[in-house]
Formats: sequence, C-alpha cells, structure tokens
Amino acid sequence: KKATVALTAGLFHDLKIEYKELTGDAHVQLEWRSRSLRKQLIPSSQLFHPSHIVGSPFLTTVSPGAADYPYSDFIDMKDQNRSVAIAGERTSFHLQAKDSAGNDKMTAGDAQGDVQSPEEQFTVDIIGDYGSTTGEVTYLESGQYRVDFNVLKTGNYQVHVKTGGTDIYCGLGEEHKCSPFTLSVLPGATLASNCEVESSFDPVDTLVEARAGQIGSIHLQAKDAFGNNRISG
Repeated sequence: KKATVALTAGLFHDLKIEYKELTGDAHVQLEWRSRSLRKQLIPSSQLFHPSHIVGSPFLTTVSPGAADYPYSDFIDMKDQNRSVAIAGERTSFHLQAKDSAGNDKMTAGDAQGDVQSPEEQFTVDIIGDYGSTTGEVTYLESGQYRVDFNVLKTGNYQVHVKTGGTDIYCGLGEEHKCSPFTLSVLPGATLASNCEVESSFDPVDTLVEARAGQIGSIHLQAKDAFGNNRISG
C-alpha cells in the first residue's frame, strides 16, 4: 500500500506502522520516494525514536488536597454506635478527612492548605429540645479525628458535623448527606436518691396514711443521676 504525505524539510514527523501476519512468513519495509528521489528504503539515519532525558523516569508523590465536605466521612469502629448515647457518659465517634476528590488526608489540619487546628477543621454541634452542646475534636493520625461529647438530658438530638462551615456529605451527595444525623440519648443507671414517689390518692394519700384492711398503692418513678426518667428497669 502507498500513501501521499506532505513532509516539511527539517522537521520531525510522527509515523505509525500497523501490520499483521496472516499465513506463512511475512515482512514489512518502509520506503519513500519523491519527484527527485527514486523509491528506496528510508535510511535508518532518518528515523528517530524518543528516549528518556537524564533523570527520567523519576518518582513523584501526589499528596491529597485540602480537606473538604463532599467526601469527608465517618469511620465505623467496632462496638461504636454514633446514633446512641447514654446520658452523662462520655461518647465518641471518629472522622476521616478527605479532599475534594475523595482522597484520604494523611496529615493534620496544619498542612496542605487546611486550617490550623482540629477544632477549626471540623466543628460538631449537638442540638436538641433540652439544650445544645458541642463536640471536642482531637486529631489522631493519618487524617483521622476523634469527636468526644457528653449529653446530660435524654431525647433526640441533631448532630451537625461540618468542615468549612458546611455539613459533610460522606460521598453521598447533598440530597443524601450524612450530616446532620439523629442522636438518641438514653437515661443512665437508676440513682436511688433521685427517684420520686407519689400517692395514688385512692381513696387517701397513702404516703402519709393508710386504712386497716385496705390495700394502698403508691407510684415510683426511677430516675438517673441527671433527673432523666428511666424507661425500663
């Protein structure tokens, strides 16, 4: 096969040769000709191939960018449920900082374009009907953080985990983002000194009086150390 190609003297031109062998022995040769040149093999002195410059190839390290909210995520830990806490007990969950491309951060928040402290890198606000509190953020290693908090009143709370002032998405997109999430705070152990009792007043106040031969009844409400009503037990 042949083709006509316009070449410019003194310039390099890219060539690509494709061939296949169907049966038997085969060979291929590359020839050229022009108005002033008879058809002949292209001399090897006119053919060149790329070669590495001094120092090439070389190793390079691609580091993650600054932590960002679209991919920063929770770390699932054994025996740790971030959606449930006991009133008055210190509770923790863990975070993995990731850049805008989903790469795990490998350093603390004072490097690679991040803010200067764990408390600024991530903020945690716990908001409920009976008050609000914040989580204490501590840097661990490899872009991982631990959040500690202690809620005293039972109920449901919304936990906002933010970086750069925006709730994190955990790679789920804005519609299905993982923050805020619901935290259920349950009562702690019963504390006898906080428990309450009241009379049924049927027919008398059985806390202070009783009638011979009649069954009196009183009602007890078990409470924990922070005045939360026990749900069971």
